This record gives sequence, structure tokens and C-alpha cells, in this order.
Amino acid sequence: MRLLLLYKQIFSSEIKLFDLKKKNFYKESEKEQRPSSLGVQGDNLALGLRKIGVEVATGDLRDKEAKENLYRAFSPDFVVGVGYWGDVPDFVDHPQKFGKTAVPWIVADGAVLNYQENLNRLKLVLTTSKFAQGVLTRDGVSSSLVKVVYEGVDTETFKSLPSSDSVAKGLRTRFAVSENELMLYTLGGDAASKGVPEVLATLSIFDQKFKDWKYIVKVSLNESSRRRLKKDLAAIKNLGFEKKVFLFSELLTEEEMVALFNACDIYIAPSRNESFGRPLVEAASCSKPVLTVDGTATSEVVNHGVTGFAAKVEKGIYKKEFKVGEKEGLEEKVIVYDKPKLVEVRADPVDLAHYLHELTDGKLRKKMGEAARKFVLEKFDYRVSAQSLVKAIKEAYSLKD
Repeated sequence: MRLLLLYKQIFSSEIKLFDLKKKNFYKESEKEQRPSSLGVQGDNLALGLRKIGVEVATGDLRDKEAKENLYRAFSPDFVVGVGYWGDVPDFVDHPQKFGKTAVPWIVADGAVLNYQENLNRLKLVLTTSKFAQGVLTRDGVSSSLVKVVYEGVDTETFKSLPSSDSVAKGLRTRFAVSENELMLYTLGGDAASKGVPEVLATLSIFDQKFKDWKYIVKVSLNESSRRRLKKDLAAIKNLGFEKKVFLFSELLTEEEMVALFNACDIYIAPSRNESFGRPLVEAASCSKPVLTVDGTATSEVVNHGVTGFAAKVEKGIYKKEFKVGEKEGLEEKVIVYDKPKLVEVRADPVDLAHYLHELTDGKLRKKMGEAARKFVLEKFDYRVSAQSLVKAIKEAYSLKD
């Protein structure tokens, strides 16, 4: 089987780093280039497919000329597109024009507002979680077509480090986390999307009984994070947590990313909307217990009570009106639905605080962390993901091994 993978391989944006002391952004250079979140998903899939012996080529879904060259030169059996539903013209319609069989692997974490007809003409539509599968089918994609293939994580990179690791120890020192303090960690996105406001509310409860903690939040270098930052800093100040909660935004090497997961004691991210939740899985792969919310896809990547905890949902956020435009392949307008669609959840801070108290037990953290690593190896290893994708294609197209 020859597979061509199409995804956004490079994401470019201005570098603006946040200065913790001056509490503002400063510009370091004009541009930075790094894999997007979907780019990492595509890279991990390519790595996994090659590991299991599948012939693979990759291309950027936005580059029409390069795609056409790959169709001719590589002659793939299937073109697998990694992206969100709005990318359908680039990784479904385009290869079909050249006689290629398209298999989209779609992120669908809110509402699918267009391209249902394009998808329903296929034999197979893949998505990243049961929650995302529900969004696709709720919004008009045939349930008989939609199969779940979980994202794969590079478990050889994201793994436990020795307690003596200098990079991990240096990060705890940087944020003034002493040996007897719990280090909580969240990796953004923007802080709100990962549930940081709910975590702050949780910590206001937790701090009444347990004082020895620090909370570190790494947010992304994007406009959404910048708009949100002032509100988050105000909330931290109002709670009196200026010396206990640290938000930072900077480019990290892969080594530093792995070290941060290892430096923390608990990974906490009650994300408001996830179609998978890779950072939750990366933390678990580093043998850390994970505290999240039992909503959207987050509860699928945490085995409640075994690898961490998924707190109950306090409320769901529903929308009837969606503003659409060129990005969705439509003229700019507002679509109004009769039935509201679930777009986000909010975790219950009281329930989160309860589970956070349980995780002050070092023995429980160690036990859950070990179980978390095993859980990831079984379900979310990049080779397991690749095998699942190949199996789904073979079954949908009645191919023999």
C-alpha cells in the first residue's frame, strides 16, 4: 500500500515572547516556522506508517502544484488528508480531480458547517475520537462512513526522564518550584481553551487546604493568546496568586517540551473542547497523572481513576448561530440552526479540587503515572495509530493483507 499524506506541514507566525518580569510581549524576530498541531499529527502518522513498513510520501495540502507532482511521481493508492473539515477541498476534492482515492482524517471539535455532501460520497471518513465522530454524524455525515483512529504520540520521545535530568530540574528552578511543592502544568493553545479559568477557580478552593503548589501555564504564540492574556493576569492578581501562577509564551525545543512534562507532578487541563487532546496524552506518555474533564474527547484519553481523573462537567455551552465565510467555503453570512450545537464544556471546579486533593498523595501519583504510560503505549502509540489507519482502509475497501 502506498499512501500520500497531505497536511499543513509548516505554520508561520510572528514571534512575540512574554516577559514575566515586565508582563508584556516583546518581538524577538520577524517570523518563526514550526509544525502546526495538525502538522505534528501528520508527522507522527508518517513516522508510524514507515515504522510498520508502509510506503509513504508527504505533501503540504495547500500546495496544488506539489500535490499534482506527487500524484504523478508517487502514484499513491490512497491520499490521506490530515486536517479539519474546512480542508476538504484541499485533501478530498483536489486528489479526486486527478483520479486519486481520498481518505480524510478529520478534526471536528465544534460544528461541521459545510462539505457534508463531499464527505458522504466517500467510502471512508476517519476522525480522531468518538466525540469528533459524534460531531460529524450529528452534522450530517453518514455514520456508516465515519471510523475513529486516535492520534499517535511519539512515545520514544515523550517518556520518563531520570529524576536527575538537568533540563527538568532547571525548569523547576526557573519557576521557583521547591522540592516539597507540587508543580501543576498546562500546555496551551490559548489558556481559556485548555480550561485555565476553571483551573484558577479550582486552585482558589484547593489553596484553602493545601498551600504547597505552583502552577505553570505555557500558552501559544498567537493572537488569541495575546487577547486573552490580560484577562488571565487580572484573574491571577485578584486571587492573590501572582507568586504561585506563571504564564509564559516562548518557543521551546522538543527536549524542553519533554522536560516540562517531566518537571511537573500533575498535568492539569480541563479543556473546553478537544477532538483528541494530544498534550494530555504526551503528559501521560511521560508517566504523569492527568487531571481533566469528562467532556468532549478528553475523557477518552484518560482512564478515570486509573491514569488520572476526569472531573464532571458543570455546564455545556451551546450555539445556534455560526458566522461563516470563505474559510468554510461559503459566502459570508450567519447560519442559524433550529437545534443548538454543543461547542464547549466547563469543568466543575469543586470536583476538580476534590481530585486534585487526591493527587497530593505521592504514591497515588506514581501509581497513576505508571498506568498512564502503559495506557498510552497500548492505545496511542504512533505505530498503533498507523496500524489502526491501515486496518480501517483495508476494511473499507475490502483489501487483503
